Amino acid sequence: MKRTDIKPIGQVIREHLQRLDESGKLSETIALTAVDDVLGKEFASLIKDRRIENGVLFLKTDSAALRSELFASRSQLMQKLNEKTGKDVIKDVRIN
Repeated sequence: MKRTDIKPIGQVIREHLQRLDESGKLSETIALTAVDDVLGKEFASLIKDRRIENGVLFLKTDSAALRSELFASRSQLMQKLNEKTGKDVIKDVRIN
């Protein structure tokens, strides 16, 4: 008996990940881990807390200079993180 429903492994993995991400938690986790890549290790090390709630990325830092820089570049940060996830996961960025 010959199987005709064989799929490439990459397609099977993508389909499985899409089913896992129906709640959006996987994409949020990817976005949170991508913060370090987008900001760079030196700036990322100054972030004390990071979380996503209802599409809003919250970043906390004690550095006034970094806070000011992040505030000025919120839209670019949001765009780059959404590009990394392949979805519009981040709707807003708030810096404390």
